[in-house]
Amino acid sequence: MSPAHIATIRVRYAETDQMGVVYYANYFVWFEIGRVELMRSLGFKYRELEEQDQCFLPVVEANCRYRAPARYDDVLTLETRVLNQRTSMIRFGYRLLREMPNRTGEQGPALLAEGETVHVVVDRAMHGACGGGSRHAEDGAARSVFRGAAHSEPAPAELAHTHNVVLPFRRVAGYLLVMKNISLALFAVVLVSVAAPAFAVTHHRHHRHHRHQPHHHHPA
Repeated sequence: MSPAHIATIRVRYAETDQMGVVYYANYFVWFEIGRVELMRSLGFKYRELEEQDQCFLPVVEANCRYRAPARYDDVLTLETRVLNQRTSMIRFGYRLLREMPNRTGEQGPALLAEGETVHVVVDRAMHGACGGGSRHAEDGAARSVFRGAAHSEPAPAELAHTHNVVLPFRRVAGYLLVMKNISLALFAVVLVSVAAPAFAVTHHRHHRHHRHQPHHHHPA
């Protein structure tokens, strides 16, 4: 799992409903804040992608699971991370938490909501390619991209059309892949550091046991 970007949100009156809790649709507004700031932390700005490269990342799928309500003036922590990405699709994951006292009276994070959004790469005309290319290629890319977003995999017959994605998005995907690999490498280091002493102790015990075993000599 890739590292999470952390954003802090304080609930405003305008974000609550008649029952005094945050209106459900506002969670998706906060999710947008999370992914925009995640991209910004990697050195990429949505505005520059749209204005300079004519490249857009519309939402084609969104969901949210509500665990507990948020209320006015609550200070919330939003975790945003990339769950997976391909050449023309990227999936973000979100976790919204609030510090609350636990059973022992100490403060601890409570999960309020978690969700995901899926985005595809298109140009201003909503074709599945940006940065140039023939209309036939763009139409084919659009079909393959949206089909890929729905099934998590582009159609094999139309994979050739997805190469028109602009370089900036490839760089973003590259950065995110590097972050994911770094996380896996750190996990491997921790695993080795924990397993190595245990192996050394086991090997030492086995060696001592073998050394104290009596040796039987058989006459020739």
